[in-house]
Amino acid sequence: MLNNLRVLIVGGDAREAEIARLLQNDQAKVTAFATHPDVAKVINTPQCKSLEEGIKDADVLLLPIPGMGMDESIFAPHAQEKVYISEETLKVAKPNLLIIMGTASSKFRAIIESKGFSLKEYEGDDELMILRSRANAEGAVKIIMENTDFTIHKSNILLIGFGRTGQSLANLLIAMGANVLVAARNPVQRARAWEMGAVETIPLEKIIDHISKMDIVLNSVPVRLLNEEAFRKSQPHTLYIDISAPPGGIDWELLAKVGRKGVWGRGLSGKRAPKTAGQSQYVGIKRIIISELSLKNS
Repeated sequence: MLNNLRVLIVGGDAREAEIARLLQNDQAKVTAFATHPDVAKVINTPQCKSLEEGIKDADVLLLPIPGMGMDESIFAPHAQEKVYISEETLKVAKPNLLIIMGTASSKFRAIIESKGFSLKEYEGDDELMILRSRANAEGAVKIIMENTDFTIHKSNILLIGFGRTGQSLANLLIAMGANVLVAARNPVQRARAWEMGAVETIPLEKIIDHISKMDIVLNSVPVRLLNEEAFRKSQPHTLYIDISAPPGGIDWELLAKVGRKGVWGRGLSGKRAPKTAGQSQYVGIKRIIISELSLKNS
């Protein structure tokens, strides 16, 4: 139980409402700023008017899994304006503040270290990422269905990257009858994709040789591997979907210049299945909090 632990939720989407509910079930005191409107309903308290108001009493600052934007902004699609957490803002925080988030930028990480706060990033938490990967995969399928006029069944789909979300995606798409081609750097990942039922697996440098046959390109690698030549070689109807963390792996301006269609699926699990995604995230959040409290009290 998290008796009377003060948790400030900043940014995020509908999954934060489920996280808030679970925090309260564990007796934490929850406040919120710039997050989904349903959070205020769950905690039965209006959202804070300013970040400083919420952060000054917080023991835990809970930020969204989707990483910080290129401009250092927090993922906060329901906020009236962009949300930034500056060094000045953190001056009012308690000295033992615990910050939990997806991935911090190098600049934000340096600020946290200079203040002596504890930072836990769960982007690298295998258990948490695997638990939420299915919701991400279903969200990607939803994007495909909403942006194409053909079935996933028998479609040629290039999946770039074969990490936790990539594996869930491949599993789901193969089950739906898609012809899935997996491009991955690691030969062990390529072997796993082949065993799973991918029609072919290739190293990343071979993407250019296969992209002309693809109906859909799904990227899960936060590095730009596709250039103008690759975009131009693809078919006019090819749909590009990027589900990687910021800064993303697709140059949207270049894609538009070439005349191809694309969607950045940031925050997929929060759109497709916020309740399930929130429950999955809370498994990791609670484990991190309990672990940190144990260290402080030992």
